[in-house]
Amino acid sequence: MSRPPGIFARIAVGFVLFGGRGSCQRPPSSPSSEPPVPRQIFEVDSARQRPLVIFYNPSTPQAIPPDSRLTIFDDGEIQYRVSTWQLCSSEDAKNCPDPSSWPFRWDDSQEHVLQGKVDVSELDHLKKLLDRDDVKRIEGYDNAGPTVGDFRISINRANRRQLIVVVGFNPRYGWENPALTDLICTARVIAQHISKSDALPSWCNTHPPK
Repeated sequence: MSRPPGIFARIAVGFVLFGGRGSCQRPPSSPSSEPPVPRQIFEVDSARQRPLVIFYNPSTPQAIPPDSRLTIFDDGEIQYRVSTWQLCSSEDAKNCPDPSSWPFRWDDSQEHVLQGKVDVSELDHLKKLLDRDDVKRIEGYDNAGPTVGDFRISINRANRRQLIVVVGFNPRYGWENPALTDLICTARVIAQHISKSDALPSWCNTHPPK
């Protein structure tokens, strides 16, 4: 399967090795020299549509990505969690703070967590994508028609948090903001490469990001 150009995420999982103690000891580092704590810049919650999922080409059914939460930090670190988003009920108030906009709760008892890192060039590409003017203008919506799933996107900016909630995403609709598809497909490509198993939706191949 071909991948959309410009968003291929090269994932590197590494370990930091600490050398042995030499003949000279360095003085203790001052608190000011400690590295900053990585800051979350991008998070995408993905929930499969229940029970209806679109198949654009019935002769070639596409695989359905799992329910997931992808989190990326400003140093390129990635956390990819796979589990199930459960529909909220009246008893889930503490786990569903705003069921009117995101009617799901995360089942962390069964989650599988993967970690990795995007390289410098791909992190730079992601930051440029998040900084695009059309991305800054994206707003969420509810769609009662055919859909490929639901998405909650969080972008932490310098002075605010941009929250985009889409219940019933359909990339085929002509009125759809292409910037939203760019964000979702970028997240799906990164998730595909860190999981080594998730399928990339066919509609990401037909709509490459800018």
